[in-house]
Amino acid sequence: MDKSDLLIMIVEDDISFAKALRAAIEQEGYQVKVYSNAQDCIQQHKLNPPDLLIVDCLLPGMPGVEMVIKIHAEDSKTPTILMSGIFTDKSFVKDALTQTNALGFFNKPFETAALIQQIDSILLEKTGINIPPLDQLYQNSSLGPIEVTNLITSISSIHGHHLPKVFLALLKSHGQTIIELKDEESNNISSMHFANGKIVEVKIEDPNSYFGRLMVEKNFLTPEELETVLAKPSKKRIGEKLIDENLISPHMIDAVNSEQMCLRLGRLIRDTNYELKLTTASKVVSKSFVDSSLLVNYIGDWFRSKIDLSWLNKFYTSHTNASFVTEKSQASLVQNLLKHLDQTELSDLFKEFTAGSSLQNLLDSHPQHTGNVFLLTHMLTALNYLYFDQNMKSDEQSLKLERVKQLLEASEKQDHFQILGITRRAKLSDIKKSFHDLAKIFHPDKLSKAATPDVIAATKGFFAKITLAYETLSDAPKKELYMKELETGQAQLRLQAESLFEESKDLMGQRQYGRAQELMNEAAILCPATSELKLHLLWVALALISQTKDTSGLAKVNADLNGVPPEDRHNATYYFVKGLLQKQLGQLDQAKHNIAHAVSIQPDFVEAKRELNILNISAKSNNKPVDLLNADLKDVVGSLFKKRR
Repeated sequence: MDKSDLLIMIVEDDISFAKALRAAIEQEGYQVKVYSNAQDCIQQHKLNPPDLLIVDCLLPGMPGVEMVIKIHAEDSKTPTILMSGIFTDKSFVKDALTQTNALGFFNKPFETAALIQQIDSILLEKTGINIPPLDQLYQNSSLGPIEVTNLITSISSIHGHHLPKVFLALLKSHGQTIIELKDEESNNISSMHFANGKIVEVKIEDPNSYFGRLMVEKNFLTPEELETVLAKPSKKRIGEKLIDENLISPHMIDAVNSEQMCLRLGRLIRDTNYELKLTTASKVVSKSFVDSSLLVNYIGDWFRSKIDLSWLNKFYTSHTNASFVTEKSQASLVQNLLKHLDQTELSDLFKEFTAGSSLQNLLDSHPQHTGNVFLLTHMLTALNYLYFDQNMKSDEQSLKLERVKQLLEASEKQDHFQILGITRRAKLSDIKKSFHDLAKIFHPDKLSKAATPDVIAATKGFFAKITLAYETLSDAPKKELYMKELETGQAQLRLQAESLFEESKDLMGQRQYGRAQELMNEAAILCPATSELKLHLLWVALALISQTKDTSGLAKVNADLNGVPPEDRHNATYYFVKGLLQKQLGQLDQAKHNIAHAVSIQPDFVEAKRELNILNISAKSNNKPVDLLNADLKDVVGSLFKKRR
């Protein structure tokens, strides 16, 4: 139902005020009728009951409160908002709300935006029937390839975290299609060519080439062979030069190009909005391609390393109580993904995503693992295994204290955009939709009568946060001022974080790993941690494990290393840290291989060279490796000068 189908009656005897109020509400798309006295309103209400009443408490002939009581005696379903410029003391407001069951009371003068916000919130369920195309992708399991393509074509703007679902949905389609994405922050344009269930071409603004590194990582050639070929002057591509040198066969190029396409697709999966355009295309012949099986190997890593829990929580708010619908034909893709991730907890959790259950059921059952619940939900929806039936709600609709507390605590460290789960380039319509989706669940008026005082207090606290965020970002002057303050503050935080990071690296060189770790954690709090900072945190964690001999933290280091985005794993620091981890796990051959690869990428990497020497000495002496940084002097000397037998 459109807003234009909804009728709002205003009862106000101040003609100029009523006229201004009517104009503001009509501008939002609603029908509005204005009456200056109670009798006219009561008569018209009988003929054509409105969807909402807005009533001034001081009316000629009959007070507004008395009029509402009389109307509600015959029709208690009409929601009401009261307002007054005279009767504003707390006792009157409380009594008026109790007698009329009104959903709000506004003291004049008030911000029109605040009234519009409450109107939208009250009428949300009636205006939410027209399901946006993106939501239909998450809710309709019966869509065919053509319907899916048509839906995606009708989407003009999309968040980067939804792209994996769109990619997999388009891989089901037939024919030749190009999806074009324009980054709303940088204005860079990327495109992907889909052809009969495969992605055959990816064009993206990315100065990095992963081709040579992937060749080495897959053991198709050695670092020395790659360096030799790159040193020879030629205008040919790397692959062609390698073939000319008889170092690789042509099919290896196709395999590596397919991997490189996935890495470049991964750069699009981030917290930003894209303008989306879908067009038909002419046929492209390509031996390199990405199919659903290869893409699934990356999706788990993308979600695990790129998507923040708060974004997932906000997006799935409107789906929390909807019943699950599962598409069993996609089960094999899900199993491949879980096998790739190799996480028992996710595999066990997957068994509980059954038809008829709901996200709220799982959140209630696993209050300490909400992150994994949301993560797996997003993976399963992306793989088109899981859908939400909004027509079938679970029996339990009440908010849970733990969930609201988590959101409230997270909001203390978030800016207004993060609180609403939107990007800084979000349009006014996106801001409103996000607020409405959250208000649908967290508006205090939506609370169950059985809600505890703790739940009520936490819900009101969180709703106040999203209300402030909405009021600030939906008002152009307020938003502009807030953006300036935000950018100034974040620039200062970035400088502080960079300074702490540089200081921590100096401390690492002095083997003061504990203090270095403290400074890195401080830097990560000030600004979102980059992959380089995350890798250094893992590096220092492994150094501390080596010092203390306490290996209990190795599992977390391994999990965090797997959380580094795939496209950020092709640098010297990553392979060095991976080698250090394998050394701690006793996987010495793998450790030597990865640390050697780190040196090949960055020849002046002193720490990597030192570790490689340790591993080489240990291999020759057939002993457990000696840590030159932390071992006793006699062990170091003995290792370096031990005679061969």
